[in-house]
Amino acid sequence: MNLITCADFAQRMHITDRAARNAFAKAEWRGHKLPVTQLQDRRGGAGGACWGLHAELCSPELRALLAGDELAVSTAIEGTLHTPLDNKQVAVARDRQRIIAPILKTSSGSPERAQAFRETAAQPAHQIAGTLRPVAERTLREWVNETERKSVAALLPKARKDRGVRRVQITRAWDSAIGLDEATQEKLAAEIERLARSMVTNDWTSTREVLRLCSDHLARASAEVGSPLPVKQLRRMCALNPKWAKRVGLDRFRLVHDKDHKTWQDKAVPRVRRDLHDTPMGLLIGDVHYVDMLVEEGDQPIRVRLIAWMDAANMFAWVTPERPLEALRERAVQGQSVALPPCTVPITEHRRQHRSGRPPVIDSNPVLQAFIVARLDRLTFKEIADDIARHFPADQHLHQSTIHRWSQKRR
Repeated sequence: MNLITCADFAQRMHITDRAARNAFAKAEWRGHKLPVTQLQDRRGGAGGACWGLHAELCSPELRALLAGDELAVSTAIEGTLHTPLDNKQVAVARDRQRIIAPILKTSSGSPERAQAFRETAAQPAHQIAGTLRPVAERTLREWVNETERKSVAALLPKARKDRGVRRVQITRAWDSAIGLDEATQEKLAAEIERLARSMVTNDWTSTREVLRLCSDHLARASAEVGSPLPVKQLRRMCALNPKWAKRVGLDRFRLVHDKDHKTWQDKAVPRVRRDLHDTPMGLLIGDVHYVDMLVEEGDQPIRVRLIAWMDAANMFAWVTPERPLEALRERAVQGQSVALPPCTVPITEHRRQHRSGRPPVIDSNPVLQAFIVARLDRLTFKEIADDIARHFPADQHLHQSTIHRWSQKRR
């Protein structure tokens, strides 16, 4: 198996040796999982551990980077960006490099390069980050000049400075024409959101009614804080739409009101999924669940269980219902082994309710129960126990404390 050391990994990825050692120790590098293993015949690093990378077990994207055919970005370039690199930026830069690769093979200022520019720009579309789009000759010349003057890292698109920042307070029309400062807009937006969520959570108000009431409240609040718009135009500008209701998340608060835990978990709670395995059937997760209901077949109760297996690669699950006792009997007959003896214990209400311990003697014996009831108001518990010992067999004798507990439950 091909193992790559930290020094080789640092050289291929154009990073420092220290960054490579940290990546191997964490088994992760820029979003890629690193299948590393400890080398037993070598010593070094933190705690004397030396790690090696299995190239065959890496993802296709990481194998392409290790082969040197794709774009490799150094840590120094990443530090000059406003935000960390993401996979889309690297994909765009990789496609740009692929598009201008035939042009870079020609000499600068030669007729061959001019012809390569014209042929590349004449193509109807190029695939960039999964989408097809045409590329003008002027854009191609800018990419080539930046690559030759700096490096291939110049092909990285600029990241948005406002990534993760809320860019629309209520609606685009309201934000641009309301005539209020940014702080006041944020305050009004937060006030309207609290009002809408409280209506849904407390009173279960419909979305249509929430939009109508919140639109009126927004128009009045905007006029009170000094909006210069006339009343008629202000009401039209403050009209809220279902898109705003979806962004605020009114459906989530409606689920809270309904106390529908399953729907809340399915639709409202965000899912965090970690890819466990890339190969189908490479990792299976199994479990056994007993069905919480009683199934009767004839006069025998059967407890059914579900045997489930889930594929970690595609999250597909196989569920097989099975009756443990019946399946075991069938396997015993097929294997020509001794058949299991049938159960001879009678069905009782105590066992039907899945209660533990022995069933109460008094409740299971109507004669003994009537005998005790006839003497509860006449004799003490000790005298009742003595009468039971004189008139009933030894296996039905009771202690006075047993009679007392039964009488307390009977009240």
